[in-house]
Amino acid sequence: SFLWAAFFHQTANSFRYFTALIILVIAAALSLSIEFTQLFFPQRTVSINDIIAETIGAIAGIVIWRCYGQHFNTWIKRWTTNRESAGRYEQLLYIYIAIIFGYNLLPLDLTNSPVEIYHKWVDGKIHIIPFFSSFEDGISSFLYGIFVDIVIWAPVSFLWVLSAKKTLGQAFKWSWFSALLLEFLQIFVYSRVSDSADLITAALGAGLGVFIAKNYRPATNSHLAGEEKAVTGVENVIGPLVIPLSLIVGWSIILFLVFWFPYDFRLEPQFIKERLPQLFRAPFSAYYYGTEFRAITSLLSKLAFFFPLGVLLAHLKAGLPRNWPNSLISASLALCLIGIAAIVELGQIPLPEKSIDSADILVAIIGGVLGYFAYQFITDGHDTTQTSAKKHRQSSSLVQETSSKRRPTPVMTRATRHQKAISQHELLSSPWLLPIQWLMVVLAFYLIENIAAIPYNVRELVATSNLFERIIFCS
Repeated sequence: SFLWAAFFHQTANSFRYFTALIILVIAAALSLSIEFTQLFFPQRTVSINDIIAETIGAIAGIVIWRCYGQHFNTWIKRWTTNRESAGRYEQLLYIYIAIIFGYNLLPLDLTNSPVEIYHKWVDGKIHIIPFFSSFEDGISSFLYGIFVDIVIWAPVSFLWVLSAKKTLGQAFKWSWFSALLLEFLQIFVYSRVSDSADLITAALGAGLGVFIAKNYRPATNSHLAGEEKAVTGVENVIGPLVIPLSLIVGWSIILFLVFWFPYDFRLEPQFIKERLPQLFRAPFSAYYYGTEFRAITSLLSKLAFFFPLGVLLAHLKAGLPRNWPNSLISASLALCLIGIAAIVELGQIPLPEKSIDSADILVAIIGGVLGYFAYQFITDGHDTTQTSAKKHRQSSSLVQETSSKRRPTPVMTRATRHQKAISQHELLSSPWLLPIQWLMVVLAFYLIENIAAIPYNVRELVATSNLFERIIFCS
């Protein structure tokens, strides 16, 4: 109601009580509809007290706007004038972070009771020591969880660097602090598990995103370079497409590894014959018969993991010559996306633990389409800056030509040597090097303890070391 009042009343002097009454009625109707919708969710509790409390909150929002609306407008104008408008990378970053926080804080069964938080601790839902109970389900589940967490947090630092609002070090720190805030908030969500190991995997993912962003070059720049050089011919096109094609193949393999885990395939014809009719049931049947949380997890995982595939397909299309038929290329990329989504779902038929649903193919395709248009949304934003960047390159080339006439060439050689020294120092001073070392030592201890080929006296020597000795050794 506060925001609606700010929308309808540009200044506090233009406050209209009739408009405020309409806002209050809309807020009360929204509260009533939310409570009515909760009738279809068995885990939610419908209460008239919620309607009363939410209506009182709407009244409070209108009153606060009436008293402090002018101050709020002044602050908003000062903030918007001093702050640059968010670019497209930054907009995608905010959307992605909102999705991460929203998903990891579901189902929002919040609690601030010390007693309930203590019971959550006793139930093993708060892990202060990282990886303390990560190996209970086996090494494969442990590595799978680490891989998924790294993939989830890599886009955060990647988008932060590309938004040009953070340096490499700042992008890493802000990404890690976002993970720290998320783990802290999960303490107050009773059904969620807060694990300090997620901070290590978030650091690895942030480091990976920074590394990729440091070596990333938008496809629009290659278009400009191709137009300036006027390169034609199929042999000159195949070379630049090797990397995009390799990335598409690599990410497709990652999709197979993620959605076919734990790879317990049963290839008996009778078993496959029994599982195959599940694919032809009504769409979203598997979502319906499971829990709400499992349905949301399945939906978001399909969208999130197929989103990069759509980005890579759009990146591949951006590298193709513009004189190629656009409709044929788009149709080929669409068939590729549909084929990979179908293979992922069909590959789950021989897996007993997997739920088969034809709607998953549609959801995966939607995720790829979103990634495809997100890439075009970003690269289109470079169109307005390409001319200025081109002019900047031309002016810088002129400056270099004039400076080369005045200055000797050894100045550039000293600069390149200095840059090489900085690049060599970055690896040793990178903030995510210590978490990688810590993780490698923990994995080494686990492998030594569980590999039968290692002599028993060596395994006993490692097994007798307590956890605090291992942490000191890792440090």
